[in-house]
Amino acid sequence: KVVSVYFTLRSGWDVLFQDADVIWWTDPLAYFKNDEHQYDAYFQDDGARSARYSPFSANTGFYYLRSNPRTRMFMHDVFQSYNLISQWRSHQHALCMILIEHHSRFGLKVKILEQHPFAIGQLYHRQKPFMREIWYGTRQPYVFHWSWTEGKVEKLKYSRETGMWYLNGECTDKTLQEKSSNEA
Repeated sequence: KVVSVYFTLRSGWDVLFQDADVIWWTDPLAYFKNDEHQYDAYFQDDGARSARYSPFSANTGFYYLRSNPRTRMFMHDVFQSYNLISQWRSHQHALCMILIEHHSRFGLKVKILEQHPFAIGQLYHRQKPFMREIWYGTRQPYVFHWSWTEGKVEKLKYSRETGMWYLNGECTDKTLQEKSSNEA
């Protein structure tokens, strides 16, 4: 994840990174391109308020970085933090630590995106009224990220239940059936 973002920024391109479990309803690029404040980095709000992710609570499954000297230096340091990433088995923890440092020391302008327009799985698990609004079409976030949902099987199940799954069954069912029988 880190390598592709780092080298794309170094090539002079802005980067919109997302995990495979992110669903788009509205093109989020317009949001980033029209932002009058011109932040360097935009991260989805992870929802975790533990010291591990404080003060930003940035989620690394969906973020946008403008290619500029501050973001290139930031991602260079994330790129160089392989030992931290492998130690914690999570690039999110290392990235959050480096994000704090670059914000305070080098003036990296960070924006944490509001949860309702840039929704995460925590809302599915903890805010059922919000999910009903999505289901009935009275609310349409830019994206929905199935973070806070453990495992591919659960993500697929909940995506189907909420109408957020757009692939045909032959694209996924055989793989899931094989996986389920192998785990049993």
